[in-house]
Amino acid sequence: MRKLNMYRPGPFFLGWGLFFSIIFPLLLHLITFIAGNNAYFSLAIRASNTIGTVVILILCILICFELLQDKVLDRFFEKNTNVKIRISEKYFECQKCGNNKVHEDQTYCTICGVGFKDKQKAPFNIYY
Repeated sequence: MRKLNMYRPGPFFLGWGLFFSIIFPLLLHLITFIAGNNAYFSLAIRASNTIGTVVILILCILICFELLQDKVLDRFFEKNTNVKIRISEKYFECQKCGNNKVHEDQTYCTICGVGFKDKQKAPFNIYY
């Protein structure tokens, strides 16, 4: 399972949700005001409000899942600060200080001096 990241799709969901729950119903109200009251416009306004509300609720649910995942990841990395993580073919990164020039055969960080322990498996795939 990959880590959920709402950085890019969040504004997309929010934009469509606001469009269907505010902008489109206001346009339909304006058309109803100009053209006269029509049952089809009233139905379209209700449908648009429903669609917009559902899209915004889905966004809220996804944001809640992302916050939960961030909490789990934060707890995981707090417990595993003495671990080096592979960042390329050649180098690792020290979780304590962020030194990204650690080699595979090193048993301690040359900057902060922390001794490395065995790497534990992350709760889900955080590298993509």
